[in-house]
Amino acid sequence: MTQTVALKPVIELLFPAGETRRFVGEWGEVLTIGDLSAGTYRLTVPVLANDEMQIAPVESSFTVTLQSGDAAAQVQVSCLPIVRYASARLMIDAPALGNAKLTVEIADVTQADERTVTLIANQPQLITRLLAGHHYTVNLTACDD
Repeated sequence: MTQTVALKPVIELLFPAGETRRFVGEWGEVLTIGDLSAGTYRLTVPVLANDEMQIAPVESSFTVTLQSGDAAAQVQVSCLPIVRYASARLMIDAPALGNAKLTVEIADVTQADERTVTLIANQPQLITRLLAGHHYTVNLTACDD
């Protein structure tokens, strides 16, 4: 059984002096950052991903200028639809190959997700971050004894 890593919303804040701090929030709640002085701040919203999903912002960067230390600004962060991932365990069952290295190309039929993977013959390997609900083809491209 694999452990799921919870994804929480993150804001990276670049201060006028060049220092960067990371703030972690909770889904559906307002994240308030206080004690800021006057100046221009850059907010970056990183893409969040684990082996189960990816959550990406529509816009990943915002600039906020505060005229004074008691000024307030509000930024609304919208996200693209969640990309759900799946995983598959692949194994080339060929005792005659021993522990040969096999190069395999994996692609979904829409070619939105393509990758090259090296497998060891006769040993299962977990392939993660496949697009859930997509059909994939697996093609053997090389075998190095």
